Amino acid sequence: MFNIVIVDDERIIRMGLRAYFQEDLKSYFVLEDFDNAEDTIAYLKQNHEKVDVVLADICLPRDNGIEVAKQIFENQWNIVVILISGHKEFAYVKQAFKYNVYNYLEKPINFEELDEIFGKLEEELKWKKHRTFSAWEKEENALRFIGFLTAAYTGLYADKTQMEKQLKQLQLSPELMMLPCARLSLECTDSVENVQKYGKGSMDNVLSNCLLNPYIDFYPMYENDGYREMIAVSKQGAGDVVFDKMLATVLKALETEFVQLGLSLKLLKTEVFDDLSIMNENAQQMTAEQSDMKDNMEAMLKESASEKADDKLLDRHIIKALEYIKVNYKNDISIGEVSRYVALSPGYFSRAFKLCTGKSFTDYLLDLRMDKAKSLLKMTALNVSEVSREVGYHDVNYFIRLFKKRVGCTPSKYKKGGE
Repeated sequence: MFNIVIVDDERIIRMGLRAYFQEDLKSYFVLEDFDNAEDTIAYLKQNHEKVDVVLADICLPRDNGIEVAKQIFENQWNIVVILISGHKEFAYVKQAFKYNVYNYLEKPINFEELDEIFGKLEEELKWKKHRTFSAWEKEENALRFIGFLTAAYTGLYADKTQMEKQLKQLQLSPELMMLPCARLSLECTDSVENVQKYGKGSMDNVLSNCLLNPYIDFYPMYENDGYREMIAVSKQGAGDVVFDKMLATVLKALETEFVQLGLSLKLLKTEVFDDLSIMNENAQQMTAEQSDMKDNMEAMLKESASEKADDKLLDRHIIKALEYIKVNYKNDISIGEVSRYVALSPGYFSRAFKLCTGKSFTDYLLDLRMDKAKSLLKMTALNVSEVSREVGYHDVNYFIRLFKKRVGCTPSKYKKGGE
């Protein structure tokens, strides 16, 4: 069970959320509820080690929920923050993201969305409490360093100077930036039946045993359905040669252990870098190589947004996601696949995508497919079945129903000139 603190200035909302967690989300126990930020922060100063989650309204008397998130972030308390608000101003959400807010709910609260967010969070909290990838989580500075690594992993630092400045702000040694490192993507390629047969626990045990290494620390970035991304960082004192040799040894041991379990492990990607700054530069270069499409993507974003988003948050993550969707819309792609591609958690990506585009991932993909279908119907000789396959629908009847609902007429009628 995970402990939660609720913060909202409306008593009826606090009581309603208390009752909802008690009756429907029984994995969470409401420790306390408050109607203002000041009392919440005072409570957390004394009891932060007991608290797993804070669910706070942004707009509170005298202060706001963002101040709660800021205090948690600056004090490095190991607490997940989820914000709720009736405000739709984008500046609020942008400010909140600076403090590693996990997710964001709008009032009136959609309880299906709340269930989804807290269901995913429960799995992440369980994994965090029980995983044994390495001893990093036991170290005092681990959470600060993992945040730094995540930013470098996605190329968010402008240059080495900014990286050094961030390390100093986190009270970490700038020497950490010069350690050899690698980005790894691993996937268990067996059938669901085989994975279930041997159990996720067995897979985790193999990983934890092989990844405990005297020369390398492994920091998990993302996990979903047998797929894992991680960063391997050389421990201080282990140079490039030792790092390369030990990394190869670890990967070989992983493959051998999985074979003994009767499972196959596929190494999707390995990128080795002389230091963390080069990893950051490499991530920036990957984005720069796709910059030819950037202007078009930003234009698409602005045209489709129902609310004008702050241009500064039209960042490389969402642009990269849109590029991926544009190339792969014919395939059976999911929000998990796309969020994994841009190295963001599904929950964070879902919220950021909607804020930037004005649409959910599902609606955006559907609109794109329908626009492509309309173009093919008008501009080519393809029949309805062929168009259906071209835009990613193998069930032509399902495609016809979607098209009629979205466009207002059947594909056949549209092709003949009807609207």
